[in-house]
Amino acid sequence: RKTRPTKDFFVLCSLVSRMPGVGMTRLCPPPHVRREFEFIQGDVRDKDLMRKAMEGVEIISHQAAYQDYTQGNYDLAIQGFEEYLRNFPSTDLSDNATYWIGESYYRQGMFRRAIDQFSRVLERFPRSDKVPSALLKKGYGHLALGEREAGTAELRRVVRDYPNNDEAN
Repeated sequence: RKTRPTKDFFVLCSLVSRMPGVGMTRLCPPPHVRREFEFIQGDVRDKDLMRKAMEGVEIISHQAAYQDYTQGNYDLAIQGFEEYLRNFPSTDLSDNATYWIGESYYRQGMFRRAIDQFSRVLERFPRSDKVPSALLKKGYGHLALGEREAGTAELRRVVRDYPNNDEAN
């Protein structure tokens, strides 16, 4: 038995397909199918539906970028997380997106860029659960660049400020 996609699905796909760089348009139906649902071409008047769709787009775009990271596609991950931050600069996942950009640079051996990105986590999201990890990786980045004093200072800060966190062990 075939089922038709729901209105929520088409609104979500419409929103996703209009966001450059999200990379999720492959999940959406082709245009000839979407034309059957004229509401996606116009304004969505149901604000609750729009809010739910945007939450879905937010989660999907973060997950797509994270999947690129886990698959070792670090340049794509950086693009995806940067696009996420342009579209969703102040959400519950913004700190994670900022952190994973730093991790992507770190994995590519771009330690200066990684350090800068981890510093953004500390500056923009001082209460984030990613702060201890950002400090740790910032320290490792300095050490990788031969900046022993700066690196050990960051590592000591992790132990001092977050003694019960896994990163301090």
